[in-house]
This record gives sequence, structure tokens and C-alpha cells, in this order.
Amino acid sequence: MEMRDAVHTTDSERLLFDNLYEPVLSGARDAREACREIERLWNSHKSAVDAGSIVNSNGMHTRINESIDRQLKKELDSFLTTAVRIVKNAMQNLARSYGIDIGFLFKKEDAFRVGIAQMALSDTALSTYLEQVRTWTEPLVSARNGLEHGIVQPPKVIYQIQQNPIVAEEPVFDGKPITEYMSETTQRLLNFAEEVTIYCLSRKLPEGLQISEIDRADRAPDFQRRFRLSVASGGSSAWKLSAGSARFDVT
Repeated sequence: MEMRDAVHTTDSERLLFDNLYEPVLSGARDAREACREIERLWNSHKSAVDAGSIVNSNGMHTRINESIDRQLKKELDSFLTTAVRIVKNAMQNLARSYGIDIGFLFKKEDAFRVGIAQMALSDTALSTYLEQVRTWTEPLVSARNGLEHGIVQPPKVIYQIQQNPIVAEEPVFDGKPITEYMSETTQRLLNFAEEVTIYCLSRKLPEGLQISEIDRADRAPDFQRRFRLSVASGGSSAWKLSAGSARFDVT
């Protein structure tokens, strides 16, 4: 909000920004909640299996009295839909309001290459950044579409019932344990939202001001603020756009 106020000096300008940023912020909250819920579901289920409280053995037959597969799919589906909506819709709309077109990021490879080449002629920093971002946004969109259309199998818990005690294996999605996938994707999503927003604002700052990044060691433990305004001459060095340098508490 400090960066917003430095760039937008009237109530109408700030309201416009807030309206564009609200879907980003609310979507980020929803994504974090889904990430937390999947971790809670898995940890609770694994603990119950390990303790034997939901395991029913009768001779040669063993039954797990509780399944979280349906809940995992529901939360994952909600997460992927929200994540794609943030990167593909909300952030594209916000960037467009600053005269930045990132729509080619979500097009097929040939169209993406044309768009990135055109952007590189006028904005090397952003084009380089988007090339890095493409490595995870494209799989994200594919995963959402695949799960929605039944092409990608939803995550399911596998039980090693021949072992004693029975072992529950963490569900895998997109080649990774589900909790790892959720945490990693949420980190990337939050980084993208923050970095593109700050980059857009930095291009409109009044002359003499810039945005600097606060060193991790200098951030207050109870308020992990990453950016601050500084003077362009004689102050801290200006922040430079690069992919994936922040860490957020998503759990």
C-alpha cells in the first residue's frame, strides 16, 4: 500500500488499483488455505493409520475405515482453479492497467516465443523473468485442465497393507508428494503476484524515488516486509526483477 500511495495520489486512482488487486489478494488467501488444508488432511490421516485407529484387521483381510481421496481431490481442484485464475486473469488485468501485456505467457509455444521476442526489444528484465515463470505456469495450467477433464489422475493414498504396521504412502501429483507440490506451487504463485505488482508500480514512481529490497537479516521477525521506498541517488540499490527470490509462510 505504501508503494501504491507513492504512485497513485488520488482516491480514484487508488480505488482503481484496489479493485484490480483485490482478486489477487483474495485468491492468494484461498490458495494458502487450500495448501494448509491438504497438509492437515494428509498429516491427520497418516497419524491415524500409523496409530492403527482407522485400521480394521480381520484375519487375512485389512480395511482402512477412512478415506481422504475425495477431500484431497476437492481441495486440489479448488487450489488449481484459484491459482490459474490469479496468474491468468487477475495478474494479467492488473499488468494491463500499467500498459504491460503478459497475455502471450498463456498462449501456445509458438505464440509465446513471438510475444517474448517482441517484449525483449523494449523490456529485457520482464521478458527474462517471464521466460523463467513460463517453466511453472504452463504445467500449472495443464494440470488444472487435465484434472478438470479427467486426463490427469487425482491424487490417492496408497497403503502398504503387507507391512506391519500398515504404511500409508503420501499421494503424488505431477511427480511430487502432494504437500510438496502444494507448497512449491503456492510459493511460486505468491512470488509472481508480488513481483509483477511491485514491478508495475516501480515503473510509475515519481522521479527521484525507487523501490529497494530489504535484506532478509534486516526484516522484522513479526513483519516480513520485503520492499521499501528509497531515494534514487545516494540510497539503497534499486530492486531488480528476478524470479523466485522470496519465501512465504504458506503453512
